[in-house]
Amino acid sequence: MSGKPPFLRALDALGQNYVAEIPVSFVGWTQPPEVLYREHARDKKEGRPRRLPRLKVRNTPACEVRNLLTGSPRLRKMPWVKFRV
Repeated sequence: MSGKPPFLRALDALGQNYVAEIPVSFVGWTQPPEVLYREHARDKKEGRPRRLPRLKVRNTPACEVRNLLTGSPRLRKMPWVKFRV
C-alpha cells in the first residue's frame, strides 16, 4: 500500500472502491522483492543519496505485467473480470 499515490491511499482509507489501469509493459513482481539495507555504508558515501532502495541480488526477477501470469500459479487460478468504464 505504501507505493500508492496519496489520492489512492485516501480512497483506501475511506473504503472506497476504484478501478485503475496500468500498461501491459509495466514491470512488477509476483512477490515483494527484498531490499538491501546498509546503513553503515551511507555514512562513508559522498554525493546525492539514493532515491530508490537497492534490491537484494537473489530476488524473484521483475517482469512485465503481461507476463506475470506465467510466473504465478496463484494468479493463473484467478478468473479474469472485465469492467467497462
